[in-house]
Amino acid sequence: MPRRRHESKRRHELTLDVLNVIATHDRTSWETYWGGRPQARAAFAALAAAEPDVLEARRGETYEQWLRRWHWDAEKIRQMDPRADPAPAGEDEEAVEPWKPRA
Repeated sequence: MPRRRHESKRRHELTLDVLNVIATHDRTSWETYWGGRPQARAAFAALAAAEPDVLEARRGETYEQWLRRWHWDAEKIRQMDPRADPAPAGEDEEAVEPWKPRA
């Protein structure tokens, strides 16, 4: 007879794996890790009650509100990339020539 999967109160405990998923700021990764949307919603509820600072959850915030604020799309990640080209010089800023070695 197959063993029943043990569900314990430690299911929604913060582990390194959970922290890594949180660090991705990706909804798909979050929901895949927990096994689907209903389980991800339950995990959010448990973790938001126990560790709101880790999830960056605000008091009274719903799962959908948190996802909208927490999930980073590709454009937001691109904007935060330190390797991205800097913004072009504005009118009030002096354009600087790039350094070139002497010939």
